This record gives sequence, structure tokens and C-alpha cells, in this order.
Amino acid sequence: MNKTLSYVLIALLAGLAGYLYGENTALKRFLTEQIAANHFQVEPPQEGSKQLTEATPATSVQKVAQKPSQEVQPKPEVKPLATAVKPEVAEEKIAPTPDPRPAPQALPEVSNCIEDEKEWSLQLTLYSEQLEKQRIPYTQSPASALQDCSGIFHRIVQFAQSKCDRNLYPTPEKVRDSRSIARWYHEQGNMVIVQDAKASRNLIKPGSVMFFGRNGQRYSNITIEDMTGNAKKGIRGAIEHIGVVTEVHKDENGDVIGYVMMHGRRPGKHAQRSHYHKIEPPRLGYPVLGNWNQQWIGISNIMTPKSDGPALAAK
Repeated sequence: MNKTLSYVLIALLAGLAGYLYGENTALKRFLTEQIAANHFQVEPPQEGSKQLTEATPATSVQKVAQKPSQEVQPKPEVKPLATAVKPEVAEEKIAPTPDPRPAPQALPEVSNCIEDEKEWSLQLTLYSEQLEKQRIPYTQSPASALQDCSGIFHRIVQFAQSKCDRNLYPTPEKVRDSRSIARWYHEQGNMVIVQDAKASRNLIKPGSVMFFGRNGQRYSNITIEDMTGNAKKGIRGAIEHIGVVTEVHKDENGDVIGYVMMHGRRPGKHAQRSHYHKIEPPRLGYPVLGNWNQQWIGISNIMTPKSDGPALAAK
């Protein structure tokens, strides 16, 4: 309550005292002094509580005032984390990696009596059909029968020589097996060692002699010594198979994408052509332009020009 209300109460009490006690001046003076001394006080109502209707002794007010009020601590202000800004780093320029693949080396130019490539392909195809009709079984004994892969190669060599005898050809009497044949071509300067089949694919033509590694083996940086071995030291070379290309397939850009090869296949098979030698291998993980799972590692022309010039063999 405010002071005005206090004064009103004092006046009412004084009036009441005058009425009750009349001329009793002593009692009147005592009450007046007590009221003047403000012995009774009125507690103002608390915010949010019911308003008091009776006067409250000052001591009670004091006790109430001494009770600690529960203060609600303000929540700490949470500032949003600043978005981390990555320092600007200058873009690093990486120099292009040089292509590690060696450029394919050229085979020597051959003077073929049949100059047209399509005609030469047709001649090789017709001869291969004759061999297939004979149903020649694969065997290495006797060697003179020419019925294994290198033996079928020598039969095709004899056919090529019958068509054009102006060039050099290996003979079975001097070089019978596939590794000896490869070394002979290398010595004549008529051999490219294939390190990258795709890069060397356009060397493949009708009449190309194809050399393959062992089944399932993969080679890199292979040399002629690796390919042919050393018979005197008992070191067998990597070459495991040989065949002759009869047809070549190309894409719209003129790049070789596959070929057909005549060869002595394997025991239990007759000599015949195969068609699965493609830029896209027949199975996942098989080598590009290989012989099934045998990697293509060398190529020669079946005809070797008669020349006294330096050899063009791959190193």
C-alpha cells in the first residue's frame, strides 16, 4: 500500500481513539505517539502474489524480504560457429606424364609378287582351306611331318615361296621350332618385338608371322634373348606358339581390330584357322590381339627381302 493509505488508516485510528476514550487524553496521546512512530507498517504486495488485506508487522516484512529469491540464470548466448573458410590454394598444374609405350618399329618393305593385299589374303585363305580339308592332327613326332604349330608355319612358308621366290625364307632343316624361327627372322632384320599390342596393331597384315608367349604369362620389356632362350645353356625361351595371319579386320579409321590366323592348334585339334584374335579380347583379362590367353610378343613378315643393308630388328 502507498503512503496515502497509511495516512488514512492513522486518521481512522485516531478518530476511533477519540470516540472510545473520549477525554482520556493520556491514552489518546499514547495511541497518537504510537501511530506517529509508525509502529505498524503495511507490506506492499509481491508481484505475482495475492494482495494483502491486513497490515503486516514490520518484522514479518523483514523476514520475507530476507528470503533469497531463486534467480533464473540467463542462458549463455550461443553464437553460431563461423563457417570455416578454406584458404585459397593456387591450383597445382601437373605436367602430363609422357607415354611410356615405345613407338612400334617398322618391318622391312617386302617385294611380294602378289602386290594387292586383298589378293594375297585370298590366296592365303584358299591354301588354309586346303590344309583344313586334310584334317592334319597336331603332333611333334616325327618332326619332318610338319604337323605342330611350327610345322604348319613351314607348310605356309613353302606355299609363299611357290608364289614368290624372290625373297628369303627359313627352312625346317635349319630352323624347325618356333624359337629358332624367331631368331632367324631377327637376324635377317625382319622382326619387331611387341611391347604394346595396341600400339603395334597396324603392323599386322596378311602373311604376318605371329609369335606368342606362354599360356597365362605376361611380359614387359621383353628382349629377343627372353623370347628365344639359349638352348646351349638349357634356357627355354618365352615363345610358345606361332601362326600366320590370313585375314585382317579394320575399323572405319583403318586401324586393325582383329585378324584370322592359320596354325597348328594343340594336341587333339586339327590344324585350322581361328577368329578370336581381337582388340577386345574374348575373355576378361586375356591379352589384346593374343592367341586366347597367350600374349602377342613378336611379329615378322613371312617374306624377307634379299638385302645386304643393316638389320632392322628390334632391340
